Amino acid sequence: MIGPARGETGLQAAQRGDFATARAIWTEEARAGDPAAAYNLGRMYTNGDGVRRSNQKAFEWYGRAVEGGLAQAQFQVGYMYAVGEGVQTDLRKAIIWTGRAARQGHAQARGNLPEMQTYVAASYRSDDQDIVRAWGWYSLAGENGSDLGREMARNLRDLMQAQEVRRAEALLRECRRTGYVSCD
Repeated sequence: MIGPARGETGLQAAQRGDFATARAIWTEEARAGDPAAAYNLGRMYTNGDGVRRSNQKAFEWYGRAVEGGLAQAQFQVGYMYAVGEGVQTDLRKAIIWTGRAARQGHAQARGNLPEMQTYVAASYRSDDQDIVRAWGWYSLAGENGSDLGREMARNLRDLMQAQEVRRAEALLRECRRTGYVSCD
């Protein structure tokens, strides 16, 4: 077996439909720490390009790519957590990864983040579990562009007592400070 042509990239191989060569190149590069190569392998497994489609393997490769700070991979990991593809559904982790991608300017992440935050807020409010957490999530959604989030945060604040508002504002500051990791 002959290896890839000298200087050939995984992208060039993939563009001509030689996914086996692309996979070999990207695997070597990803193992050497290249986040773009890891992301490309994740896409191969997501789409079934030259490999058996596997959301679990895609998630593993995207997971390697996020270590390099790649916004596209962060968004993909957030999406997979949100919908439960290749991993158990976890909206908190979905918000963390989507938030990281959004902070890097990833347009789709910026669009999805407020709706995810609104959904989490609604889950608190619908169960009447905790008005403070619901207000915090609605406020975050509003800050990130959700009209519904802004409206719901205003409505809930009117129902809150002074100590709840102080607790909610402290929770919100901590949530922002930690990049949506410590929001409860």
